Amino acid sequence: MSDIYDLMAEEARQSYFQLENVTSALDSKAFGVVTADALLFSVFAFINSPLSNVLFYIPIVLIIISFISLLIGVWPRHFQRQFCDDTIRNYGTWDSKKALAQIAANYADLESRQFRVYKKKFRWVYAGLILMVMAMFCEIVIFAYITFDP
Repeated sequence: MSDIYDLMAEEARQSYFQLENVTSALDSKAFGVVTADALLFSVFAFINSPLSNVLFYIPIVLIIISFISLLIGVWPRHFQRQFCDDTIRNYGTWDSKKALAQIAANYADLESRQFRVYKKKFRWVYAGLILMVMAMFCEIVIFAYITFDP
């Protein structure tokens, strides 16, 4: 049976890398929403005559703010990681149980830092998504008004 220190180090390492993967997936989804924003923005090219009311300008502003919040959400961030040569240099002469416990603690620390980055990114991407949905709703209202206005 494996030693408890081996299990702790492996669990901490897997947990950190799973969070890294979730953060990367969030970036990919944000780029999809950015693409949807670009498509929504291009829809306004089909409107021949702009409306005189404020409703026409609300979706444009919402799309621009959504785009900005998504860019903030996907802004490159520094990945902190545990490099193997540092691990060997720092813990190579230690007792194996003590070294594994320290490596597990290092991964736990890295994971908590990465989770703070993830939460910030998630808030910005979520705000961008909500703004995009609001802009989409406003565009539907505008097109319905243009279509059914006598």
